[in-house]
Amino acid sequence: MEVDAGPMARLEVVKSDVETASVVFQRLSEGETLGEIAKCWGVPRGRFTQWYMEEHGGLYDAALKVLAQADAQETVEIADASTPESVGSDKLRISSRQWRSSKWDRERYGEKTQVQHSGLVPTLTIEIVGVAQAAQGRVIEQEPVKIEDGLI
Repeated sequence: MEVDAGPMARLEVVKSDVETASVVFQRLSEGETLGEIAKCWGVPRGRFTQWYMEEHGGLYDAALKVLAQADAQETVEIADASTPESVGSDKLRISSRQWRSSKWDRERYGEKTQVQHSGLVPTLTIEIVGVAQAAQGRVIEQEPVKIEDGLI
């Protein structure tokens, strides 16, 4: 009879297996989460997630992009199969997949924001009045001073 060495020992076996990264990639791209995979393998979720994100973060991001593409394609299938009776729930299903795609593959499915600057800086004209005269109610007429490029 074989004795179970425990979750941490199983985690070390999982980490040392050269196939683990690609198996996890495949399962992620099919919709499983790291937590679900960890639970299935009987390893600590937090430690497993930390290890995978640190060692295979690029694969994790790529798997989410694969899933985002599948979600985007599925929205069309849902819309095409929609009936008057199912339109409300179908709209929710489509919306949730669009949101997830926009977060997991921002470049492809996220909203685009473009900021343009004309390069022009406005000129500011101010009048300088003597403080003592202004306090006494007397205003001395002076030429306006232009401030351009931070210089007076």
